[in-house]
Amino acid sequence: MHTPTVLVFTQFKYIIMRVLRYLLITILFIGLMSCNKDEADKQIKNSHRIKQVIYESGNSTTKDEFCYENEMLVSIMNSEKNEESAWEASSLMEFEYSPNFIYTKFSEKVDGSTVLVYTIESKTLNELILEETLTSLDVTKEKSWKCEYQYSGSKLTNWERLRDEENSGVYRPYEKGEYIYEQNKLIEYIHSMGTEEGTWEPLFKYVFTNTDKGFSDYTCYSYTQEEELFKFFLCDYTYSNNLISKSSISMWQVEDESWMELVSRLYNYNSDGYLTEVLETGLGGNANKYYEYEEGHGNIESLLYPELVVLKEPHYKSAREKESYTPFYKKYNNKIFNH
Repeated sequence: MHTPTVLVFTQFKYIIMRVLRYLLITILFIGLMSCNKDEADKQIKNSHRIKQVIYESGNSTTKDEFCYENEMLVSIMNSEKNEESAWEASSLMEFEYSPNFIYTKFSEKVDGSTVLVYTIESKTLNELILEETLTSLDVTKEKSWKCEYQYSGSKLTNWERLRDEENSGVYRPYEKGEYIYEQNKLIEYIHSMGTEEGTWEPLFKYVFTNTDKGFSDYTCYSYTQEEELFKFFLCDYTYSNNLISKSSISMWQVEDESWMELVSRLYNYNSDGYLTEVLETGLGGNANKYYEYEEGHGNIESLLYPELVVLKEPHYKSAREKESYTPFYKKYNNKIFNH
C-alpha cells in the first residue's frame, strides 16, 4: 500500500501523463469561460476567430495554424522550430462535418509524408457531443477508445470511456467522470479509473468554491486504497473585469501541512476580451502561449471536449455569424457554471 507521500508523487505523475496525453487534442478546444450577453454581442460585432497560437517552453517553440472553409474549422497544422529557426510541419488535424457527426483525422509528418495515426467519430445533437469513437492506426501512440456522455438538459452529468488495451476489439472500462450540482452550480467532480476486474475505482474528487463571478478555487482530493480522502492539489483563480487574470496550482505537503505552489499563470486579453497571452512560471520552468486572431467567423467552440470543461482554463474563442447561435462553451457556462 502506498504511503500518502508516495501516493501523492505517483498520482501527480499520473496527472502529468494524462494532461500530456490529451494536450494536443484538448488544449485546442477549451473555450474562454466568460458568458454574459454583452460579450456575446461583442463577439458577433467583432467577428474574429483564432488564427494562430505559438507555444514557447524552454528551448522548444511550436505553433498551431487554423484553416477555415465556409466559417468551419477544417484543419489545424502543428509545426516546430528547428535548429535553424525554420518551421517544420509536425502534425495535422483535419475535420469533416455531416448532420449530427464530426469526423477528425490526426496525422503526423514523417520525412515529408503524412502518416495517419488515428480517427475520431463524434456523434452530436444540438451542439452537444453524445458519443465519440477513436480508432487507432498506430497503437504505440494511441489506443482505440469509445466514450459516451450523459446530460440532464444541457448539463453534463456523467461520461465513461472504454479502451481497447490489446487492440483486440474488446473494450474495457478505462476512466469516467461524474458531476454533482447544487442549485444549478457544480460543487463536486469525481474521477474514477477502470480496474482489471472491469469495475470502477475512484481516484480523484474535486470540490469547487463558487462565487458570483465563477469558481474562486477548487481542491482536488486523492482516494487511498481504503477510499479515504486526502488533499492533493489546489487551484486558485483571480478575476479582473469578470475575466480570469491569474491562476495558481499548489500541491499539498503532507509533512509540513501546507500548500507549495507548482505553477502560476497570468492571462492577458485585448480590448475586446480575447485572450492574447498566457505567461506561465513554475518549478518546471517557464512556458508561454501567444494568440493571434483574424477577421471572420468560426466554430471551434463546437469541438470542445465536454469532460474537460470542468478545469475552466481560459482559452481562445471565435465569433459565429448568426446571433441566434449559442456556442457550445456558453451552454456549459450558463448551465453548469451558472455565470
